[in-house]
Amino acid sequence: MKFVRIYLVMKDLKEYISELRDKIDIVDVVSKYVRLKKTGRNFVGLCPFHEEKTPSFVVSPEKQIFHCFGCGASGDVIKFLMRIEDIDFKTAVTELAKEAGMPLPKFSAPTKDNTEEKNKLKETMKTALEFFKSKLNAEVVSYLENRGVKQSSIERFSLGYAPKNGNEFIAYMHKKNIPDDLMEKAGLVRRNEEGVLHSYFRNRVMIPIFNLRGEVVAFGGRIFGNGEPKYLNSPDTELFTKGNLLYPINFAKEGIRKEKSALVTEGYFDALILQQEGITNAVCSMGTSFTDAQAKLIKRFAETVYFLYDDDAAGVKGAERAVEVCSKRSLSVKIAVPFEGLDPDEIILRYGREKIQNMIKEAKDPLVFIAEAEIKKEGNTPQGRAKVIQKLLEVVKGIANKTEAYEYLKEISRMFDTDMSVLIDQYNSLKTAYGRRRKREFLPAKISKITAAERFLTQAVLQKPETLSVIEEKIDVEEFFDEEYLDIFRRAKEDIENGIMPDPKNWSNLTENELSIATELMLKDEMLINERAIMQTLENLKKDLFLRSRALEAFNEFKETGNLEKLKEYNEILRELKGR
Repeated sequence: MKFVRIYLVMKDLKEYISELRDKIDIVDVVSKYVRLKKTGRNFVGLCPFHEEKTPSFVVSPEKQIFHCFGCGASGDVIKFLMRIEDIDFKTAVTELAKEAGMPLPKFSAPTKDNTEEKNKLKETMKTALEFFKSKLNAEVVSYLENRGVKQSSIERFSLGYAPKNGNEFIAYMHKKNIPDDLMEKAGLVRRNEEGVLHSYFRNRVMIPIFNLRGEVVAFGGRIFGNGEPKYLNSPDTELFTKGNLLYPINFAKEGIRKEKSALVTEGYFDALILQQEGITNAVCSMGTSFTDAQAKLIKRFAETVYFLYDDDAAGVKGAERAVEVCSKRSLSVKIAVPFEGLDPDEIILRYGREKIQNMIKEAKDPLVFIAEAEIKKEGNTPQGRAKVIQKLLEVVKGIANKTEAYEYLKEISRMFDTDMSVLIDQYNSLKTAYGRRRKREFLPAKISKITAAERFLTQAVLQKPETLSVIEEKIDVEEFFDEEYLDIFRRAKEDIENGIMPDPKNWSNLTENELSIATELMLKDEMLINERAIMQTLENLKKDLFLRSRALEAFNEFKETGNLEKLKEYNEILRELKGR
């Protein structure tokens, strides 16, 4: 035992993880969950993270990584176990260490978020849930049934009631040997100015909020009768951060994965009753604006998000937010518009599941939704249309993916019969004001060519480090590459300069999208990377960038002087770009 303690003290966690990966074969681990077939140097199978009929899930025993070419899931053996078992990093490492026969890792000294403390908080929340369920009386059940909640759903979603007399709750928790400090840390009680303990929830229908593993981590309380606030959520705790979860994600995750989409509503009862009536991918954001953490959560299971928004100012604001947040996670967005002023739970109870399904089928592109709502507000006049176009350009400005933004510019041009060059000029002005690099602005050229060049050159440095000096000699990568490729390129360069092969498994703080891109490029055919292909890519890239710079200069001069020769020059350059 003394040797084990010395071993853990001496070894850096990074070295420990590296040794763990060496001792665990990713193929053996994945094979417990996926039927794999050897194909060449790799193994392939049906992806366990999304439904598919043709195998697109690849495991590389040589590189000890996996990647799904269908949904983008990527990573090493630790990442796979985390995703497939819905467990955190520490738990995954611990389980793999046991399998490898290694001493269990010591991550850090005990802190406020250590496992023992969290386990105590989880037990506290479970005890509180038992109390609230035991207090569910006939009057509360009648209220729930009047709202359309069936008895089976009351049981399934563990609904309960917090009595008016909060002392009942405190007495029950004391009886169960739950100390005051744990109740406070769990957000179940608070002290007044005199230091007297009070129950946080009183006279409320209690809706437990579960994490992905089905553990209760918080509560939402709906006032029973009259009173404010109508809804009260648990405060942030070590188990729960408002905006990081969706309700009821523990039940909805399989439906989201099966439907390849999530349907996001605003209220608890909307999501609960939609789930009850068979819309198994329904969740709600629990009264918050849709967050990046929630988008990241959905991205684990699907590629598309449907939002239910009214076509009013609040709905437009929600759609704008959804576009910006989801674009960062490469999620497709659609807006389903309710009708007759009804909430989603009212619609499904009155008209049935088919009505919701039709709403989803008829869901609108967010820019179309915003445009229609804004035209109602501003009027279908030249001035009104100009205001709407400006609003839409502001939305497109927030889109992270340049190809997607370019396609939206084309859609705005079509919707309003507006010259594309005018829109690009306005868009570039916005990007100049808010962006960091002029050369990353859009021109109506084949954007996909530039993305392909970024991908190819990033693949080159990942697979063949000797290409780094050639690439950096020919182009300024910092000025040319998009953010996600630039981040990968920088990390690969750092590894190369440290004398090691680039390895995304060892890079911390990669976004899900960056990890997916890096892993996919690592698995691509290395035979494609040769000196001739690299030099040709660099040469074509330099020509494209030169032409795009000339086109922008010509257009800006035409705008300032009205010189038609400059407009002619601009259009000629565009034709050359499009023909390349």
